[in-house]
Amino acid sequence: MRRIKIFLLSILTTCAIFGAVSTTTAHAATWHKYTPSAIRGTWVTKKIDYLGTKARIEVKLSKNQFYLEGNDPTILKNMYYHHNKGSHYYYIKGTEYMYTKGHEVGYYKVHKSKNWIHLCAYLSVNDGHHYKSHYWTNYYYRK
Repeated sequence: MRRIKIFLLSILTTCAIFGAVSTTTAHAATWHKYTPSAIRGTWVTKKIDYLGTKARIEVKLSKNQFYLEGNDPTILKNMYYHHNKGSHYYYIKGTEYMYTKGHEVGYYKVHKSKNWIHLCAYLSVNDGHHYKSHYWTNYYYRK
């Protein structure tokens, strides 16, 4: 009789633990097509030292393209984003065609304020290989 009580108690405990775990909901991000209108447009830096001269670097965000000019430009197409309501951060991703012919997906975190954005390239996926980074670029102001 004692063994049956211990067995039933262990089953009830297991059900209670797994029942509590399974009722938690996941808050997975939903990726939406295109670039959000809040960050679309042309953004430029203040004059910075660039390749031995004072220059401005541009970022152009259109509906379905991300273009970051520079010595090694970044061009992403087929854009997607996710954004939490009330947050100043937008996460965008797009496919790179210039160098890898669509085999690489670039991920950027965009911090937006009223008149500037700040970019962070945080992940690149090339044929299933993940390359993480955490590089914040300059501040870009609306042109």
